[in-house]
Amino acid sequence: MPEFHQFQSRLAEEKRCLSLFRFSLSPSAARANRPAQPLLEAVEKFLAVAKKHGVTPFQLGAGWVRKNPVVTALIVGARNEEQLEANLRDCVLPVPPDALREADEIADWHRDHSPL
Repeated sequence: MPEFHQFQSRLAEEKRCLSLFRFSLSPSAARANRPAQPLLEAVEKFLAVAKKHGVTPFQLGAGWVRKNPVVTALIVGARNEEQLEANLRDCVLPVPPDALREADEIADWHRDHSPL
């Protein structure tokens, strides 16, 4: 059973990351019914950057959104108190500048590889 709970925890973290990153990269992607492959590749790259720099995917996403001058608000959601506490904690923690630069590169890659 511990493996299942670890799987559920990782899946929940990836869903939070995907939701934040998808919205921040292209808010209209879901409405436009774009093919998912470039988005999934971007998420995999994003998760790898977070792991490489020792931050949570949400922490990296929140840091990237906060530093992005075109974003006026970071919307944080949670399904339970534990997720809310983790989101609030992670969204104010510092993110290494190299990680933010790599997140910018992923956003640029995603924009260049997504159909219009």
